[in-house]
Amino acid sequence: MAATNGFAAFIRRHYDKLIALAAAAALLLALGTLATGRRRGAVEEQAYASRLDALKPAHPTLDAVSLVAYSNALRQLASPYRIAIDPDRTEGFFVPESRVWCASRTCRYPIPLASTNCPVCQTPQPVDPITRKEFDGDGGGIPDQWEKTYGLDPLNADDDVKDSDGDGFNNLAEFTAGTNPLDAKSHPDRLGLIRVEKIDVTRLPMKFMAVTEMPNKTYRIQINVWEVGAPQASTYFVVTNQMIGKTGFRLLRYIETVEKRRNPVTKTLMDYYERSIQVERNGKLKTLKLGEDASQDDYKITFVQTLDNTRFEVAGDGEFTVGDKKYRVIAVDNEATSVVLRSDADKVETTVPKL
Repeated sequence: MAATNGFAAFIRRHYDKLIALAAAAALLLALGTLATGRRRGAVEEQAYASRLDALKPAHPTLDAVSLVAYSNALRQLASPYRIAIDPDRTEGFFVPESRVWCASRTCRYPIPLASTNCPVCQTPQPVDPITRKEFDGDGGGIPDQWEKTYGLDPLNADDDVKDSDGDGFNNLAEFTAGTNPLDAKSHPDRLGLIRVEKIDVTRLPMKFMAVTEMPNKTYRIQINVWEVGAPQASTYFVVTNQMIGKTGFRLLRYIETVEKRRNPVTKTLMDYYERSIQVERNGKLKTLKLGEDASQDDYKITFVQTLDNTRFEVAGDGEFTVGDKKYRVIAVDNEATSVVLRSDADKVETTVPKL
C-alpha cells in the first residue's frame, strides 16, 4: 500500500515532466518516421528516374508519310479515267463509255455519265459536284475555279491560308473580299480587321474656375486641367477660340445668364447669375458650369488591330488613320461595346464591333 502511495505521489510530483518526456519521445518518433519516409521517397524517385532513362523507343525513327497517293486519289476523283472510244468501232460486248444508273428509282436505266436528263424517262439527273462553281475539292474554303484562276492548287488546303502577295491578308480573306491575291495593292479593307477591345467612361479632365472681364469687353477664362501623369492640375487662362492646353478642346464661348429669384431670408427679389462656358472638340460641344466638375461623360476607346494585335486608344470624339483613310468617331454604344466610325473621304459610316 505504501509502495502504491509512493508511486502515486511520484506521479503527482513529476507528471508535468513525464508528459514533456512523452511528448519529446513522440516528436522524436515522428521525426524519425519523416526522415525514413523522405529517404524512401528519394530512393524511389531515383529508381523511377533510372527506369525512365533506361526506356528506349521501339522505333527510333519513322519515315515521313507520303501524301502522293492521297493527292493522286483526289485527282482521280476530280477527273475519272476514261477509256478512249474508237468511233469506227460499232461491234463489241462492253458499253464503250462510262454509265450510271438513272436517278429515278422506277427507271434505274444505265445512262451516260454526262446525261443531264435520262433519255428513257426524262428524269433530271443530279449535277456532278465537281462541275459546280462553288465546288471546293480540298475543303479549305476557296472554290476550285477561283484557285485555278490565280494559280493555286485546288487539292491543297494549305494554299487557302497562305499570303501569296504579302499584303497581310491570306488567300481566303482575299477570296471573301473579292480582291486579287497576287496583287499587294489589291486587298480587303483594313478597317474590317479592327475591333473594339474596351470602352472606358471618363470625366472631362477640366474645370471652369473663374472668369475675368477685360477692358475691351472680352472675357478671360481660368480653367484647371488634369493632364495624364501630372501630379496636380495645370491652370490655363484662355479667351474665345483659343485652345485649352493639350486637351484638344477649344473655348467656344462664355455664357452668362441672370435670373430674378426671391431671397429665402429677406423675401426680396434678387439677381442670380449663372456662368458657364462651351468648349468644342472635333465638332462636339460640351458645357461646363462655373465651379462645377464636368457633368458630361467622355470616352476612351481601345481598338485592336487583329492583323498584328496592335492596340491604340482614341477619345470618344477623336479620329485616327487606317491605311490611307482617316476615320472619325461619331457614336459610342457603351452597353453593346461598339463604335460607329465615319470615313472622311466618302462619309461612309461603319460599325466596329467588340473583339
